[in-house]
Amino acid sequence: NLERSDIRIDTADGAAVPGATLRLDWVVSQVAGSACIPLEGVLVDVWHCNADGVYSDVSDRSFNTVGHNFLRGYQHTDANGAATITTIVPGWYSGRTVHIHFRIRTDPSASNGFEFTSQLFFEDSFNDQVFSQGAYAAHGPADVRNARDSIYEQTQGMTLLHPTRSGDGYAATFELALQTA
Repeated sequence: NLERSDIRIDTADGAAVPGATLRLDWVVSQVAGSACIPLEGVLVDVWHCNADGVYSDVSDRSFNTVGHNFLRGYQHTDANGAATITTIVPGWYSGRTVHIHFRIRTDPSASNGFEFTSQLFFEDSFNDQVFSQGAYAAHGPADVRNARDSIYEQTQGMTLLHPTRSGDGYAATFELALQTA
């Protein structure tokens, strides 16, 4: 029950998660022959860690965020296959490059609905720039670069985002064409 366009707020305490704002514009289509048809009503689910590399609703030896839901949420695509989610640039945790998890679902309530899960990534130079300032500076640079991350390797760079400056934050568009049949 986390349908919301802005996932920066933890509804458990109303606190905003610190970090560089990132507006993610999604365009989800279905491959139909040699064309792409916008997919309306598809669920775009997003989750990732905060600037310190911590996920919400997780219990670990060093932290407990169970009952919190910051940086988690979903939107449904409109008639153009578009959805927008406002978040922050994720931080990192040891052993993984910087990433955002996402899942696309055509009908989450049906046992035969289509589901696609993957991760979005950022260029290492972008991460270096972001992590040198603000809420990220104390945590420092990521310990794993894209080239050393096995999941990034599996995507062959197809899920690499290229954010641009937008106001005091960043914006990126991710276009995805799925073969659902």
